Amino acid sequence: MSQSGCNVNQRIDSIDVFRAVTMFFMIFVNDLWTLTNVPSWLRHVKINVDGLGFADAIFPIFLFIVGLSIPLAINRSVENKSGTVKIIKHIGIRTIALVVMGLFMVNYKYLNVDLLAIDKHLWKILMAVGIFLVWMHYRSITILSQKQVKLLQLTGIALLVTLAITYQGGSTDNPHWMKIHWWGILGAIGWAYLVSALLYLVIGQRIALLAATVVLLHFFNVQEFGAFIEGTPAVGEGRPAIDFIVSASRYALVMSGVLATVIYLRLSKNGKQQWFLYILLALGAISLIYGFLLKPYWGGISKIRTTPSFTGICAGIGFIGLAVFYLVVDKFQFKKWADPIAPAGTSTLTCYLLPYIIYPVIALLALKLPEYLTAGYVGIMKSLLFAYLVIYLTGLLGKINIKLKV
Repeated sequence: MSQSGCNVNQRIDSIDVFRAVTMFFMIFVNDLWTLTNVPSWLRHVKINVDGLGFADAIFPIFLFIVGLSIPLAINRSVENKSGTVKIIKHIGIRTIALVVMGLFMVNYKYLNVDLLAIDKHLWKILMAVGIFLVWMHYRSITILSQKQVKLLQLTGIALLVTLAITYQGGSTDNPHWMKIHWWGILGAIGWAYLVSALLYLVIGQRIALLAATVVLLHFFNVQEFGAFIEGTPAVGEGRPAIDFIVSASRYALVMSGVLATVIYLRLSKNGKQQWFLYILLALGAISLIYGFLLKPYWGGISKIRTTPSFTGICAGIGFIGLAVFYLVVDKFQFKKWADPIAPAGTSTLTCYLLPYIIYPVIALLALKLPEYLTAGYVGIMKSLLFAYLVIYLTGLLGKINIKLKV
């Protein structure tokens, strides 16, 4: 894969800001469960409803942003003389980490509190502690020796293994061990990252081939609903011909982000960055038109079912969202406003995991806000403040070099 002529060390500030804002809203929408009387447009739309709530759009946009970072990270590794085998190994290790975290987080929701040996909130805290111990960014903690780091990581592994072995889920009459109910947010990101990173490693910066790959992944998303299989229902309830580990929708969204960054790198190389904004808007318009054209088919817009309409519309939002942030942050250099939430863009995984400690600690301490602070628009302000406080805590932890890195 040739990357010659590209300044891979350049920083695209709009990507970090876009990621920070998206993570802020991910924490916000994940806190809506603590509220009552919240406007329906903010919440997730149910599986049998044709529609897109604000909460439904956050995860697919984050997948798009994952794709934005892939070319920059891999190009940096190539410039640092990392061989292909080493890069693939790093991709694999990162994928395993995200999938393991995702499975633990998903299985927490299915714990049987009557069969569990410890309180479920304590189980959740120990899970988060184990994840921190295993995947802490130890290189930034200079006071620890190599042996101490290994001991901490082994302690984390032992803790997670113990939690897994003693896990009890399901009903009391029919208990089960940890299993794949679904891959979870982090697991879905992990699989989408794996496929997309390997595709980029092979395709490189050949824009036409990357664009064709995105189109092909959209095609695979359509065929998941039986559209091209003889004898399957028009609404797509038949068995798909090709079934991925996660929906092809995830891969299409990440690869759309990869395509956007590669277009920027190529334009930057040729001194034609002025076209980037227009290309993003065009790609966004095409994706939105595609998504809305498919809205009458296969249940319309559905995040839970990852319908083709949902994929196209969210890809469009990703392209146009990047265009807006690129214009504001990189072109107009208006970026100071994002400083308070900057840790969410640079320590994103830490930011995502912290609520898995905060919520159970609050539950164990039996702390409860007055009802008027958790209802309606006052409650929404509370959740916005909670999201900011999580990011602020992430920043404080970062200052003492406590952060996750996979």
